[in-house]
Amino acid sequence: MQENQPSAPQEITDASTSYKWYVLFLLTIVTTFAHLDKNLIIILQESIKADLALSDTQLGLLSGLAFALAYTAFGIPVAQLADRFNRKNIISFSLAAWSAITALTGFASSYFQIFLARVGVGIGETGCAPSALSMVADYFPKVERGRAYAIRGMGVYFGLLLGFLIGGLVEEAYGWRMAFWVVGTPGVLFALFFFFSVKEPIRGQLDYRKVDTGTGAVPDIRTVFRFLLAKKTLIYLTLGIIFHVMVGAAFGNWMPPFFARIHHMGTAEIGIWLAFAIGVCGSFGTFLGGYLGDRLSLRDTRWYLWVPMIAFSLSLPFGLGVLLSPTKTMALTFYLMPNILYAFFLGPAYALVQDMVEIKMRATASAIFAILIALLGGGIGPPLAGMISDALEPIYGIDSIRWALCILIFLEIPAIFCFYKASQTIEEDLIV
Repeated sequence: MQENQPSAPQEITDASTSYKWYVLFLLTIVTTFAHLDKNLIIILQESIKADLALSDTQLGLLSGLAFALAYTAFGIPVAQLADRFNRKNIISFSLAAWSAITALTGFASSYFQIFLARVGVGIGETGCAPSALSMVADYFPKVERGRAYAIRGMGVYFGLLLGFLIGGLVEEAYGWRMAFWVVGTPGVLFALFFFFSVKEPIRGQLDYRKVDTGTGAVPDIRTVFRFLLAKKTLIYLTLGIIFHVMVGAAFGNWMPPFFARIHHMGTAEIGIWLAFAIGVCGSFGTFLGGYLGDRLSLRDTRWYLWVPMIAFSLSLPFGLGVLLSPTKTMALTFYLMPNILYAFFLGPAYALVQDMVEIKMRATASAIFAILIALLGGGIGPPLAGMISDALEPIYGIDSIRWALCILIFLEIPAIFCFYKASQTIEEDLIV
C-alpha cells in the first residue's frame, strides 16, 4: 500500500541521484563556515589576550563556555522547529545570522562585548547541525550514512584549517579585528546561495520505517528525553564523547598558546602548521572513521563503536608525545597522528544517533546530543585547562599549560570505557 506523499514543490522524493551528493557538498560547506566562525578565536586569542589584558581562564571561557551556553539555551527549541518545519530555511537563516555576528565581533572593544558576540554565534549555529544531520538521513540510506556523516563532518576540520590559516595570516598582517571581518562576510552571501539551491527532502523516505506524511505529531521534548534515556547505548555513547571532546577541545583551543609560549612560534607560523595538522589530518581521520565504520559494521554493528574506541586508545601516547617533546619539530610531528585519530568518532557516532531514534525526533535528538557534548565537553575542556594552567603558573611559569594538558589527556581512559559499554547494548537499541 502506497503512502500519500507531500506535494510541496520544495520537497524531493528521489534521493538516489547525484543531487544528494550535491546537497551533501553544500551541507559540508555550511559546516565549514560554522566551525570557521566558531574556532577563529582560537588562533587569535593570544593577540586578544594582550590587547584586552585577559587571563587564561577568561580565554577558556570565550572559546568554550560562551558558545556552549548559547547552544544549551537555544539548541532544543530550534531543533524542535527543525522537526516541524523546513530545515533548509532554518539552515539558511542561521548561517546568515552567525556569519554577520562574526563579522561584527571585529568591532568589539571589551571582554564583555566579545563574550556576547560569542554567545550570538552560538545561538546562530543552533540551526546548523541538528537540521543538517536530519536532512542527511533523508538523502542517504542507512548503509551509506556513516560515510555521509563523515563527509559532512570533514567540514569541522576544513573550518579549523581555514580558521587557523586565514586567521593567522590576516592577524599578523592587519590585526585580529580584521580577521573577524574577513571570515564573517562570505557566510552571509553563501546563505543566500544555499537557500535557492537546496530542496527540502521528505522525512524518512529512505528508512524501513513509515515515510513521514506530515500528519503525525512531533514528539515533545519530554517524550524525546524519555526515549533517549531508555537507550543505554546512547547514554554511554554520549558520556564517552563528552570525555573525549573535553580532551580534544582543550587541545584544539590551547595548541596555539602552547606553541607560542613553549616553542616561541609566531601567529602566522602556528596558523600554517595547525591548519595542516588539524584541518588536513582531521578531515582525513573523519572520512576514514566513517568509511571503516560503514564497511566493518556490515559484519558486526559494534564496529561503529569499536573503531572510535581503538582510535582513542592509540591517540593517548601520541598526545603525550606532543606535550613532552623538547623541540617544536618533534612536537608538530607527533601532533599529526592525534588529529587523525581524534576525528574517527564523528561519522559512526552521528549515524548511530539517527538510527536509534524515531523519524520525527531526529533533529531534536541530535540537538540534545550536541548540547550535552558542547556544554559538558567543549564547554568545560578549554576553561578547565585554563584554570589548571593559572593554578600551576606560580610553580611552572609558561610551562603551566603543558602540564594542564598532560592532566586532561587521561580523560581518554573513561571515554574508551564508555564506548566499550555502549558496544554491549547496541544490537538491542538499534531500531532500523
